[in-house]
Amino acid sequence: MKKRLRKKRHVGEFQEFGFYICLKMKPELTEPELDAWWDDLIETVEGLNLGLGGGGLHELVFFCSRFRGRAPVTLDEREAISRWLAQDRRVGSYELGNLVDAWYPVK
Repeated sequence: MKKRLRKKRHVGEFQEFGFYICLKMKPELTEPELDAWWDDLIETVEGLNLGLGGGGLHELVFFCSRFRGRAPVTLDEREAISRWLAQDRRVGSYELGNLVDAWYPVK
């Protein structure tokens, strides 16, 4: 396949990776505390030049991938998100998925 088509189809050297985040917030959090957590999460994720898609209220599911550009998410970036979630007292529990193809998920 020609380079132009590989780029258009996001395959080969143009493959993009991301990962899922499933988490539960502590149920005793107030609305202002949740709002502050959202602000902190957005700041952390955007600071890594990543973006999130998904949501929820106290049980959340996101897909995390590159916000700008075509570079895949790295294991170091995934680990940075994991460390941030682990130290945050507002998060009850969380689980991060493995890196997966953002355009062609496994069926």
